[in-house]
Amino acid sequence: MKHNNSLFSDRGAFTLIEVLIVIAISAMLAAMAVVYSSVGRNAIALSSETAKISEFIYQAKELAASTYVTSQSCGYGVYFDYARNKYSIFTYEPQGSPPCPDSALALNSVPSFPNNQMAQYSDATWNVPIKTGVKFNGNGSALVLFYPPDPTTRISADGSSWSDNNPLNIELVTADGTASSTITVNAAGEITTD
Repeated sequence: MKHNNSLFSDRGAFTLIEVLIVIAISAMLAAMAVVYSSVGRNAIALSSETAKISEFIYQAKELAASTYVTSQSCGYGVYFDYARNKYSIFTYEPQGSPPCPDSALALNSVPSFPNNQMAQYSDATWNVPIKTGVKFNGNGSALVLFYPPDPTTRISADGSSWSDNNPLNIELVTADGTASSTITVNAAGEITTD
């Protein structure tokens, strides 16, 4: 017995219009997935890089506090090279005798921070590139120096002159500019992110 279903009886396949509509909808969904994937990847990279830079700053501060008696270094800090999108933990090794100033305030007599007094702390923490999809939002360079034993915090927002009364704001942005994050180090050495 043959059933006559009038809805499907005359159709053997999909029409060209139906196929094109399905392809167009599939293409739009795929394009949205790719865009969403890229934005999500950049946001994750931004969050990860913010945490890593904060960790570097904490590590430099901890090194200054914990190695005061046993270290040949006069302090530890983090140097930010905005132009090259890299950052490094460094040891502060001033030239002259005695090698270390009596206090961090003695650094006030040094109008700028010479780069030749920064030594590499370790290979793993020297010239670390920022993750793909993230960049510094700024020009030039900046540094934060922790001077033992307290440690006293010294800030150079331009990479050369001291500006201890102003906090250091390190701003990171995604490559597409959709998200940003700021790491702030104040004169007391407190580190905050937003």
